[in-house]
Amino acid sequence: FRMSYIEGDTPVDMLIYVQSTPDVTRVVEEMGILSRELTGGLDMTVAYDSGTSWPMQWYLRNYTDRRFFGSTLNEPPDAAIVLIANDNLTASNLDMLSGYTYQEYPMRWWFPEDETYRRFAYAPELKNEARQNYQNSDPPPYSAMDVLASVGRSLWSMREPQQQAKMFRLVAFRELWAPIGSYNFRVYVRNDLLETWNAIRY
Repeated sequence: FRMSYIEGDTPVDMLIYVQSTPDVTRVVEEMGILSRELTGGLDMTVAYDSGTSWPMQWYLRNYTDRRFFGSTLNEPPDAAIVLIANDNLTASNLDMLSGYTYQEYPMRWWFPEDETYRRFAYAPELKNEARQNYQNSDPPPYSAMDVLASVGRSLWSMREPQQQAKMFRLVAFRELWAPIGSYNFRVYVRNDLLETWNAIRY
């Protein structure tokens, strides 16, 4: 119940691996309000890049003037709103967005596996050597005894009250001891629309 109805869009459980954040749907809803105020429908110009194309291709499907620009803006966008992933925040793209003001949001986030369960034991079965050992700096290859020793270290650490408390809070309340990982994007709003946009947001 908790995972499905309370935290369905928050990856604090390993069954929810990668999930779009609640910020995505909130931004889309706010863009819809702005578009209806400006055009009476979903006719506002929205530009988006390759990093935000999913899920924005779906969320913007009813916009009559959505514009995909790949990873590079070749000219200043003639758009009310520009959506761009942090991966594409190059100097040239930022120059093209000088007439805009941005707010940054997480687009997708995921369970912090590297800081949690992957530390429990060595995993020599993984082809990527960098993902075989999150416990310490011992290099591969790892024998069966190395794997058993890594499990033993994890179990032995549970004698510490701090480790017990961390595990209890994870199991009982889904409180993670490591931050959730995220892929971020920016919403750039044209400066002449900021007052209207802020009235919608706040």
